[in-house]
Amino acid sequence: MPFRWYEIVRRGDLGTTAVWKHDKLTKGALSALKVVVEAQNGSTSNKNNPIYDNVKEISLVDGAYIASSLPGPLACAETILNMGSMMSLKWSEQASGWQGSEFLRMFGDYLGDPDRYLSLDSMNNPILQVDWDEAKVTAAAATAYSTDTGRINVLALIDTERLGRAPQGFHRVRKIDDWTSLGSGDHDTTIDVDFPIRTIFLRAFLEGGEPGEFISQGKLTFDADAYIPISEYIEDRMQLNVQEFKMPQSFGSRIMSSTAAWKQGPFAFLQCAIPTARVAATVYRHISVEALNAYQAKLRMYDNAGGAISTDEEVDMSWFGYCPLGTVAWRWGAPGFSVDPLPANRYKKGTFKFTQAIASAECTVGLEQIAVQP
Repeated sequence: MPFRWYEIVRRGDLGTTAVWKHDKLTKGALSALKVVVEAQNGSTSNKNNPIYDNVKEISLVDGAYIASSLPGPLACAETILNMGSMMSLKWSEQASGWQGSEFLRMFGDYLGDPDRYLSLDSMNNPILQVDWDEAKVTAAAATAYSTDTGRINVLALIDTERLGRAPQGFHRVRKIDDWTSLGSGDHDTTIDVDFPIRTIFLRAFLEGGEPGEFISQGKLTFDADAYIPISEYIEDRMQLNVQEFKMPQSFGSRIMSSTAAWKQGPFAFLQCAIPTARVAATVYRHISVEALNAYQAKLRMYDNAGGAISTDEEVDMSWFGYCPLGTVAWRWGAPGFSVDPLPANRYKKGTFKFTQAIASAECTVGLEQIAVQP
């Protein structure tokens, strides 16, 4: 029987805060999980509060064993990098509008991979968990998310007749480190050496700056420099990712803004932002961009008489740039190319040394391995 999509839940209730669980994934080969989390904005607006920030963790566990686990921002960035698309990221700040983020976790090299997948029937009690808190960034209000509107959709790509462990293992991804950057010095992240590595993710986020500003350099070393597969500037890695991941470079969102306001977008390296003037009643809004920073555009807005608009209005924005959600990645086998994992299991100890340059960035490291189930 071939792999096919099974609907696990549609618009299940997350409320205001919940740890949603599903423990009935018990049979067959799991190729992918697609999780979509949605919530409704308050009656006034919901500014600078994308849903992925409110998803604290998405995980698939079997007792103490973690088959997959990432915080929302890194899980969303992984989805963007894997799929080369941002179109499923619904980013809207408008009053009473719905926002949503998609998280696609693939356990093989591609959807329906017959050789790499997670064997559900080899697990004792696999549980899918989504930890949601709509007030993680801003408390529920008319200018945040509307109370008790969180909801979840889950699809699973499964072959229910394909039993037993995958002959070539599965893609296991986990958060392995997080910290707040300092203005100088090195931060060392221990890299597991039990299995070959497919991808290492680094998210270094602080609005107004790029990952390469907060973490200037990265060096991956095994066995006290016996093998150094990576030693480079993070700024260079940001640029290399554009080619390696066929990275999306444009995105559209609906924002709420007044004149002289800084508005948030999805790209750490923002090359251009284009606001679209809207017609409402008899007033024509003149909108222009005054300045750009990482993730941010500062808008100037005037009515037809030349007066500055001091109250929030809906604006359609087109963003152009790269480095989505402040995430860079090192991949051994990128989309469109065969997987050739880094043989970390040949060594005794792995360390990723990150050289810090600016303080206060939220830094998270994710590790994707070609693992064999216990």
